[in-house]
Amino acid sequence: MKKFKNYFLLGILTICMGFAFTACGDDDDDEVNTSDIIGTWTLTDYEGWEKVNGELDWSGSSTSDSDIEEFEFKSNGQVIVRVHGYSFTTPYVVRGNKLIVYEPNEDDYYAEATILTLTSTTLILEAHEFDSDEDGNYEDYEKMTFTRK
Repeated sequence: MKKFKNYFLLGILTICMGFAFTACGDDDDDEVNTSDIIGTWTLTDYEGWEKVNGELDWSGSSTSDSDIEEFEFKSNGQVIVRVHGYSFTTPYVVRGNKLIVYEPNEDDYYAEATILTLTSTTLILEAHEFDSDEDGNYEDYEKMTFTRK
């Protein structure tokens, strides 16, 4: 269950991330125009892996390996996340080049992704998460490419 929740949150963060422009200047260059993310984005490319205690536990490079299929960002700060035959709506925020997606019904739990690219047709999100508990150390990575629908 913990693994599912981690993938679920990582997927949500990744999907909900806005767009970022590669910059060499000041921090203002990393700002993403929040309105640019508004619209429907369909997953077209995926890369991800999970390590447990430093050992590769899982990896995938097909869109079918992702939990997320589509994001629909609304101007009211809500995103509709479509996941394998069902959908849910949850709040999101873009801060700088970070996309933050809150877990439904849990305002204090969220997923965060970096917006690597945001153009009129392409959104690329990257999420890298580290966690540990009494059973070990966990590291998750996802890079998702979306095309505007």
